[in-house]
Amino acid sequence: MWAGGFDNDTKIKIEIESTADGEKSVLMADGVFKANEDGFTIFYTQAGELPEEDVEVEVRAVMADGTNPSGADEPATKPTAPEKIIITYTGAMKAQLIFEEGTAHDCVFETPYGDIIMAIKTKSLSMTDSCMNMNYSIYAGEEKVGENAILMSVKPA
Repeated sequence: MWAGGFDNDTKIKIEIESTADGEKSVLMADGVFKANEDGFTIFYTQAGELPEEDVEVEVRAVMADGTNPSGADEPATKPTAPEKIIITYTGAMKAQLIFEEGTAHDCVFETPYGDIIMAIKTKSLSMTDSCMNMNYSIYAGEEKVGENAILMSVKPA
């Protein structure tokens, strides 16, 4: 639905399937889609066991070819992949993860238990009409500590 799909402030349903070292988990959330000049942003809340453990999440896709995947204000063309995806967490946990194919980006997870420093090296980013897929490795220093994937599916609420 990215190509020609959503208007600004469209309420959406999000399903995020994460795989970390072969173990899968699924998160379902309600969110909001917003078009940007260079891509789009999705906002949702990742609920904790207690309200004070909730994490606000912003997922921003920056398109490499300058297409506007929402179709807002111009005819939509189908993008092949975002140039980068930036995921920002605020609330009980704070972090900013940058996924850019073939590039490693350092990040710091600020948690109530202390900071975790790591690097995210993105192997691939892809996008279809209603899904974004990120495949990446996590490094602590020079040591690879995990192989992960995120598949984010979006549909109108």
